[in-house]
Amino acid sequence: MTQERVGFAAVTAGYLATTTAEWVLPPLFPLLAIELGLGTGDAGLMFAVLSGSVAAGGLAGGFAIGRLGPRVGVTIALGVVAVGALASAASQSQASLIVGQALLGFGSGAFFVPGIRSAAQLAGERRGLAIGIFGVAFSAGVALAGLLAALGDVWG
Repeated sequence: MTQERVGFAAVTAGYLATTTAEWVLPPLFPLLAIELGLGTGDAGLMFAVLSGSVAAGGLAGGFAIGRLGPRVGVTIALGVVAVGALASAASQSQASLIVGQALLGFGSGAFFVPGIRSAAQLAGERRGLAIGIFGVAFSAGVALAGLLAALGDVWG
């Protein structure tokens, strides 16, 4: 396997991971609502914070790619996603969950711009196919988030 293919696979796997982390909140919210005493309004606030932070992260990722390059941008973004996911998982209150989701969303949004650029660059002449495969990682991440929540429910 060439170095470009390994790089492409790594970037696409990163997008799968960020999407899974970003989309695991909706299927898990009913459990979080019970554990943390959250209501429908709290769900709306959390989804708004998550979506807003994804948008802000996308702008930051676009800015950072010009200053830092795609490799550094992808690495920093994945680190922010990891911190946000860990903070969300360790949350004991609505406030800490919101902070975790804000970090996770920001990192996920920041990943997209350098991630898609890296995928296209690593693909060479097959850019169209690479962007298609990169896009499939989004759908696969959403599906994986739902499956993980279902498995968590089955395994308790």
